[in-house]
Amino acid sequence: MQPNHDIKNTCSATRPERTWRRADHDLLRQVVCIRRMAADLAQADVRPQLRRQLFAAADMKAQLDRAKRLRGEAQKMVRAQLDHANSLGAWRAVALAPLPATLERLHERFPNFGEVTSLVQRHLALCQRNPDRLLRLPPLLLIGEPGVGKTAYARQLALLLGAPMVDVTVSALSAGFSLAGLDASYESAKPGQIWHALNTECMSPVVLLDEIDKPPRDDLAMLGSLYPLLERHTARRFADQALLLPVDASFITWLATCNVVAEVEPALRSRFEIVRVEAPDLAQMPAVIASVQREIIEESDWSAGFDHELSDGVVSALTTLTPRELRRVLEGAYASAAQACRNRITVEDVARSPHQALRTIGFLQ
Repeated sequence: MQPNHDIKNTCSATRPERTWRRADHDLLRQVVCIRRMAADLAQADVRPQLRRQLFAAADMKAQLDRAKRLRGEAQKMVRAQLDHANSLGAWRAVALAPLPATLERLHERFPNFGEVTSLVQRHLALCQRNPDRLLRLPPLLLIGEPGVGKTAYARQLALLLGAPMVDVTVSALSAGFSLAGLDASYESAKPGQIWHALNTECMSPVVLLDEIDKPPRDDLAMLGSLYPLLERHTARRFADQALLLPVDASFITWLATCNVVAEVEPALRSRFEIVRVEAPDLAQMPAVIASVQREIIEESDWSAGFDHELSDGVVSALTTLTPRELRRVLEGAYASAAQACRNRITVEDVARSPHQALRTIGFLQ
């Protein structure tokens, strides 16, 4: 028979034991969460960071010596840019190619871009043969009517590629030096957008040249600086005109969009792989609508107060719109539902959208 004090100890442990059981239950939930996270990480495409040399030390020294001979604001500008580049270091991170399967969701969210997605996936498969798996894609030019989703697709592609994105609206460029800089001998000298895209912690951004067929008409030659940048062997020694520091721009991934390919200069056009993108057909529109709505839900603070499921009638009412119009009409429909104190949008909400009304009476084609 056990001593009495043992029986007392056993009995007195009953209350703490309940607490332990609750603690064990909480701990078990944490363990389950950790296991799920570990499984997700095991399936994810975890890639080590690699670095490549953006500029040579000798070239940097030469340009710092040159900066001493400049005067006034030009000297301050050049010295500030070179000092910043030195502070980041000559060796920068480069993007590594994700597995082709990473882009599978693009087939669902952008079904009318299937040819583009498949092309990029093939090149990503080729990148896997490189021991370092560096991201190397050919320059891509997407042709399509306004509103088919070219810019939205390019941004989503850049996100899945795991590279920072630089958006250059070609029609908004102010002058020929906007891309490649203005010589420091000019009072208003400054580096161009390509230098700023490269002079970051990652030297392999995705550069989107939006509306490449619409350069300002008073400076048709402004895109001439792109010719050497779009060829890998010449891009390795790109020098911004304001700084004259040779840098390796060969890791840039180039995406361009246009409406009319004939408006792109032949010499520039020949440097791209060209893919035509058609507007989504009726069979593809439900997937496009779901994709646009998902983006709105993910980006909007107010979305939690709504039922996210769209009725068949609402989907049908949206199928005549372009992807660009879809976002405006959907946001307008949610605003209409909010005003009516409803948590679900209706066909009437879609019809009330000013953008949809203009299309209905024939102002939008």
